[in-house]
Amino acid sequence: MGCGNVCSDDKPHAKKPERKPELRKQKTNSKLLLGPAFSEQELFNSDPSLLNSDAMKHKIKEWEKMARGRDGKGTVSTEEGLRQYFDSRREEFLNKLKEGPPPRYRWAAWKTALQTSQVFTKDLYQSLISQEKRKTAKWLNAIKADTHRTYPERFAEQKDLKVSVMEKLENVLVAISIYNPDIGYCQGMNFIVAFMLFISDMKEEEVFWTFIAFTKDTLKHDPLHIDGADGLYNDKFPKMDFLMKCFDNAFARNVGDLKKYLDEIAFPNMLWVYKWIFILFLLSFPFAYCLRFWDYIFGYGLSGILRLSLGLSLIHISEPTRLGMISYAVFCLKKKKKKK
Repeated sequence: MGCGNVCSDDKPHAKKPERKPELRKQKTNSKLLLGPAFSEQELFNSDPSLLNSDAMKHKIKEWEKMARGRDGKGTVSTEEGLRQYFDSRREEFLNKLKEGPPPRYRWAAWKTALQTSQVFTKDLYQSLISQEKRKTAKWLNAIKADTHRTYPERFAEQKDLKVSVMEKLENVLVAISIYNPDIGYCQGMNFIVAFMLFISDMKEEEVFWTFIAFTKDTLKHDPLHIDGADGLYNDKFPKMDFLMKCFDNAFARNVGDLKKYLDEIAFPNMLWVYKWIFILFLLSFPFAYCLRFWDYIFGYGLSGILRLSLGLSLIHISEPTRLGMISYAVFCLKKKKKKK
């Protein structure tokens, strides 16, 4: 009797049925916090002790030093200090951003990497959301419909907060649609803007200019020299098509058999990776993951979306339980290979 057989009888064991991979849902906390507390809640809820770890204390000291400004005396605001650090040590700043800033510095770090201050125009935002301007907003009805469909599960016990978030979300989306009529509004932008509102502690004007900076050519450190994200959302989505072609080529090189199988069963990218790129992973992965994904995207450049998409695909193909519908395709491909 081998050491692996621990049963007292000699009857053969019944073969366990092969289990299909489960589609895991994002866990949500009942109460939504905002600003740095939002990052802390999402990233450290499973182990709050990490917030007080030596590694986190060291990281906070590093960012405190970065935020003191050029003279190192802390005579400027945190944002100005980070801008000065970015201007003098850009590569070092971006590397630290990709590693993940402490929650209290995340929003300022994102704005710095996107160079939001370069697109800011004083008093323009208030003009864009004025009642006079809103009456001319082409996309107002679509925006109103979508704001109430944005993360409804996050406000189950906070109706007053929901009203406030929805109002600010509508304002920002209306302002974007008027400011850049080539983009206007399309579904998906509401989730991105709402996420920014959570991180920024509801600073709607900052969120507006940060989104505008994201759509412009501010991520000049991108290694593929992909300019702003406007092409993800404007007419005919040209940048989306470009990114999808890049992904398909890289995916085929790395997992050709899976790519071939997906083509055979007419499994469109629209059902998985298109959604990742278009909404920057927000509806497919927990917020804790998305916080770190966005750190990487803003630190690396827009092509960081491609690197993340390919990396996530390859990581989960061996255990594809978090990829939504793609996981079932991988499961079917494995069964097909076993039958041959």
